[in-house]
Amino acid sequence: MIVIVPTFIITLLSIMSLIPIAKKVGLVDVPNSRKLHNGSIPLVGGIAIYFSIIVYFIVFSQFNIYIVSYIIGASMLLLVGVLDDMYDIRVRYRLIVQFISALSVITLSNLYIDYIGNISVFGDIHMGIAGIVLSVIFFMGNVNSYNMVDGIDGLLGMISLISILTLGIFLAQANSEFTALSFVICVAIVVYLIFNLKLLNFAPKIFVGDSGAMLLGFTISWLALLGAYVEHAFKPVTILYIISVPLIDLIFNVFNRIRKGQSPIRPQRDHIHHRLMNKGFSSHQTVFIISILAISISVIGYLGEYFAASDLTMLLIFVFIIICFSSYFIYTPKIRVMPPKQTSIYK
Repeated sequence: MIVIVPTFIITLLSIMSLIPIAKKVGLVDVPNSRKLHNGSIPLVGGIAIYFSIIVYFIVFSQFNIYIVSYIIGASMLLLVGVLDDMYDIRVRYRLIVQFISALSVITLSNLYIDYIGNISVFGDIHMGIAGIVLSVIFFMGNVNSYNMVDGIDGLLGMISLISILTLGIFLAQANSEFTALSFVICVAIVVYLIFNLKLLNFAPKIFVGDSGAMLLGFTISWLALLGAYVEHAFKPVTILYIISVPLIDLIFNVFNRIRKGQSPIRPQRDHIHHRLMNKGFSSHQTVFIISILAISISVIGYLGEYFAASDLTMLLIFVFIIICFSSYFIYTPKIRVMPPKQTSIYK
C-alpha cells in the first residue's frame, strides 16, 4: 500500500523528535519498587502512533462522522494519558475522561452495540438503549484491559499488533474503507516496537505510556465496532476473539480479586505476564507465549467466521478458553518469583 512507507517514516521521525522533548519536560518513566528498568525512559510511543493516525486521516482519508468522533475521543484520551504519565493523576479522573471519550463516539456517530447476535435459542438479541450502556462499558473495559497488559517490553505492542492485524484482514475481505487505516496503525506499532525492544542499534529505548496504551485500547474498540456494525466484516461475537488476551486477563483478575476481597482496580502484580514470569519464564519467553496465545485465539475466531459457526457455538468456545486459562493459573503452582536483576518490567 502507498501509505506504508510514509507511515513508517512519520512514526520514526515523530519518535526521534519527541524523545528530547520528553526528557526536557519530564515525560519519562522513572524506576521504582514496581517498575524494574534501567534509567528514565521516554513515554512517547503513544504520541507517535497518534501522530501517524492523524496524518493518515489528513492526507489519505476523507473525513466522516466516524473519523471525526474518533479523533475527538482519542485526543481526549491521549491528553489525559500524557498528564497521567507526567503527574500520575487520580484513577477517577481517568475514568471520567474515558467515559466522555466513549460517549462522544457513541453519540456523535451512532456507533454502538445495538445487537449481540443469536447467542441463545431465541434468535438475535437486540439491545435497544442498553446497547449504549454496554458500548460505554466495552470502550472503557478495553481501554483499561490493554493498559493492564502493558507491563513488559514488547507485550502491549505485540498484543495490539495482533488485534489490529486481525481487524485489518477482516476489513480487507469486506472491502472496507478502514482497511488502510488498520495497516497504518500496524506499521506505526512496528516502528514503536523497534525502539521499545531496541531491535536496531540506533534506536533509544521508549515506552508507549498510559497515553499510548489507552489510545490503542480505544482505537481497537472503535475499529471492532466499525467492523461488526458498520462494515459487517464479522459477527459481534467474533470481537471476543480479536481482543481475547486483554479481555480474558481483565475478567480473570477482576473476579479473582473480588473473590479474595481485594480492590479490582488497585494495581497489583497478578496479570497474565506476572503469572507466567512467576512460573519461571523470562520476559522474552512470556511475550512469545502470550503472542502465540493471542494469534491462536484470533485464528480460531477467523475459522469460526470462515466456516459460519453459529454465534452460540462461538460464544461457548470462548467461554471454554476462559475456563482453560483460569484453571491453568489457579491450579498450577508458582515456580519462582522473577529475580530483581531482571529489567523491563514497568507495571
